[in-house]
Amino acid sequence: MSDHKWLIRNTASKKGRNISVTPENSDFQYISAGRIVLDNKVSNLTAVNEGAETTLLVLNGRGNVKVGDQSYNVGKFDGIYVPRGMEFSVETNDSLDIFEGSAPTEVETVPCHIRFECGTR
Repeated sequence: MSDHKWLIRNTASKKGRNISVTPENSDFQYISAGRIVLDNKVSNLTAVNEGAETTLLVLNGRGNVKVGDQSYNVGKFDGIYVPRGMEFSVETNDSLDIFEGSAPTEVETVPCHIRFECGTR
C-alpha cells in the first residue's frame, strides 16, 4: 500500500460520476479529478463544478456531451473544455469512460471540443 495521497486506485470501478481526488483528500491544492463511467444501465448524467473550469477526456467509448446549448459527439481521446460553473451532461447508447479534472478559476470563456482523429497531424 502506498502512502502517496495522490495515488488513487480503481477509479473506474463504479458506474456514474465519481470524484476521487480533491484538495481535501490529496496533496493537490486546487485540482479535483475523477471518472465518469457510463453504460447501458447508467447511461446519462448531469453535473456542474461551481467556480471551477472542467476538462473531460474520453478514455474509451462513444457518446454525447452537452455544455450549455452546444452538443458534441465524442469518441476515444476527444476532449471537452467546460467553462467555470457551466452545467454539462454526458450520455451514451453503449459505453463511455471519461476522465474529469477541474480546478477553480476566475476566467470566463466558452466551451471547446478538441477532436482526436487517428492518423491526422
